[in-house]
Amino acid sequence: MKEKEYRYEYVLTLHHDPTEGFIVDLRIDKCDTDGDVFDSAYEEGFIFDTYKEAFEKYVELYAKYEAMEGELQPDNQVPPHLSTPHPLYNVRITMPTISANFRCLEDELEDYVRDYIKSEIDNIVWDYKKLGGKDPWEVNCITNKLFWDCNCSENYIHKKIDRLTCPVCKADEDECPDSRQVEIDLGTHFANSK
Repeated sequence: MKEKEYRYEYVLTLHHDPTEGFIVDLRIDKCDTDGDVFDSAYEEGFIFDTYKEAFEKYVELYAKYEAMEGELQPDNQVPPHLSTPHPLYNVRITMPTISANFRCLEDELEDYVRDYIKSEIDNIVWDYKKLGGKDPWEVNCITNKLFWDCNCSENYIHKKIDRLTCPVCKADEDECPDSRQVEIDLGTHFANSK
């Protein structure tokens, strides 16, 4: 009786499961001369938290099984939005030089300045650059010039277009620091807007 001829196919996959993470699998198929699989077994299986770790294992297995007799069938199924790193940006907002004259009473000044800033929002020049390998602490120190922190221990973030003086601690915006972007993003330290 003639022994059945066969060949190996190595099916290497990298995919993402939202509940488990990034998965790298290698299945070895034993095929006859017509390409029909008559024996199949999962040889290797790995789960990773990050795409980078999973892709490193995928490349390692690719190199290992490409050198073996048979046909390697690699299949990276991870969509680009999960496999491409999303860079952080350092954003600097530059407003045009303020050269406005206001003729008003002292109690109207805040309203005039707020209205002027609102009218200039469309003229903001956006300038950004990738932060790259910046220290996370440095990223946390990025401030936003559209917001300011008063001296209150809670609810201390104010929008400059809403208020330039805190009604609680009476601090003035020009004597206080701009708000940190990470605290603005959290949204838990905002003062009431009115």
